Amino acid sequence: MENKNNRCSRCEYFDRYYLKGVTRFSETDCGRCFKKRAFTNAKDGCENYKQKTPHKRHVLLIEHALNDILTELSALRLSLESENSELE
Repeated sequence: MENKNNRCSRCEYFDRYYLKGVTRFSETDCGRCFKKRAFTNAKDGCENYKQKTPHKRHVLLIEHALNDILTELSALRLSLESENSELE
């Protein structure tokens, strides 16, 4: 039996397929291995296994905060531009 830690679903080169549902996307048991350039099962494993690098939560929080700030700045810019155009 293969080592469960070396499954394709945990590999960096594996891209899982999803099915669109009514309210969300559902995972499938298959996907594509970019290293082998072939379709694979998520429970399979191979010699090209490389563990995915986990995304740090604080980095994602920073990205979302910056996105919110940029959105607010864009709204302010549009407001100022519309005021300037009315004055001219």
